[in-house]
Amino acid sequence: MPLPTPQQFAESLSTLLGVEIEATASDPIVWNSQDAFTAADYHTQERTVGAAAVVDVKAVAYLGSCLTLTPQRNAEQMVDGRTIEPQAYEAFCEVMNILAGLLNDVDPVHVKLREVFPDRRKVNDALKKVVAKPSCVVAFDLEIPKYGTAKVNFFRP
Repeated sequence: MPLPTPQQFAESLSTLLGVEIEATASDPIVWNSQDAFTAADYHTQERTVGAAAVVDVKAVAYLGSCLTLTPQRNAEQMVDGRTIEPQAYEAFCEVMNILAGLLNDVDPVHVKLREVFPDRRKVNDALKKVVAKPSCVVAFDLEIPKYGTAKVNFFRP
């Protein structure tokens, strides 16, 4: 099952956020590391995991803040405290929901966002299995203007 290229991912985010996002290929986030902050579960029509995303705390804070026009200093406070304000978290969830369209553009298996877990320790076992043994994975380093760098990974079962 295909996953988006850095260019496709950057174009989708740039269109959504109204700023020029840069995405480059990177090494995946290690699930049990401090970098893995939260995960998103994309389900197929058969209600099985069709894709997963794992992101760092900066991705949640910066993408959510960029969409809500939250000042950079507030986003940095969220990163430093590893606590995301509700408005930024809701905006981040919307970003992840819209990215389901990108996943559907590159693969005929239709997926939709089922859940974004606010705490990776509460991720369900099915999602953990996909992240542990994916058929394919793409990892991106993002450069988000006025905010900084962040990491987003996508996995397919």
